Amino acid sequence: MNPCPFCFGKMSPTFTNGLPREKCTKCASLWFEGESLVNLVGPEAAAVLAQRTKGKPGQCKHCNASLSYVAQCPRCGHDAPACPPCGTAPLAVAKVHGLRMDICSSCNGMALDPSGLERLQQIAAENRPRKPVVTTQELLKTLKKAPCSACQRKQLLKHTFTYDNKLYCGSCAPAGAAPFDIELARASPALAPALGIYLTGNEDVAADAVSMGITWLFKTAASHLLE
Repeated sequence: MNPCPFCFGKMSPTFTNGLPREKCTKCASLWFEGESLVNLVGPEAAAVLAQRTKGKPGQCKHCNASLSYVAQCPRCGHDAPACPPCGTAPLAVAKVHGLRMDICSSCNGMALDPSGLERLQQIAAENRPRKPVVTTQELLKTLKKAPCSACQRKQLLKHTFTYDNKLYCGSCAPAGAAPFDIELARASPALAPALGIYLTGNEDVAADAVSMGITWLFKTAASHLLE
C-alpha cells in the first residue's frame, strides 16, 4: 500500500462511481492518480493545471510554512507532503476558489485532505447543472444498456430485472426479481446513481460529487490563473 501524502499512514484503494482513488485509513485524505484525472477532466485541462503548478512551493501541513525543494520543513522538522507513488516532495500547492490541492509535479497526481474534500463537495453542489423535468415516457426513450450484476452482459434497462437493489438480465435474475421499473429505480438510493449514468449514456465516469467537483475545478483552472 502507498503511504498517505500528509500523515504517511496506509492508503486503501477505492473505486467510487468510475473514479479510482486512494483513501488514507488514518486521516481520510484522498489521492488521485494523474492518469485517472486525465481520463476524468481531459488532457487539456489536466495539462494546464500541471503546467501552472510546476515550480510552485508546497506547504507544511503542521505549521503552514512555505516549502521549496525540501523534503522536510525547516521550521518544524516534519516531513513535507509527498507523492505516494513516486515520492516527489514537496507537493506543489494550488488554490482554486478557496480549495487547496496538493499536486505532484512529476506524475500530476493530486491530494486532498478531509477539509478539501468537504469544500469540493460544496463546489459540486453549487455548480451541479439542474436537470430539466421530464416525464416517465421521455425517460424511457433515453434508456441505455446496463450490465447484469451477475454475468456483466449488457441489456437494455427496460429488459432487465431488479433484486436487492441490483440489476440482472433475464437469465441471471434470482427468484423473486421484479421487472425493471424506472420510477422505483429513481427512488432507490442504490439504483438512482447508476440510472443517471445509463440515462445520459456516459458509462465511463459517473457524476458523483467528487468527480463533478474535480472536473469543474480543473476546467475553471484551465481558463483562469491560479491564486
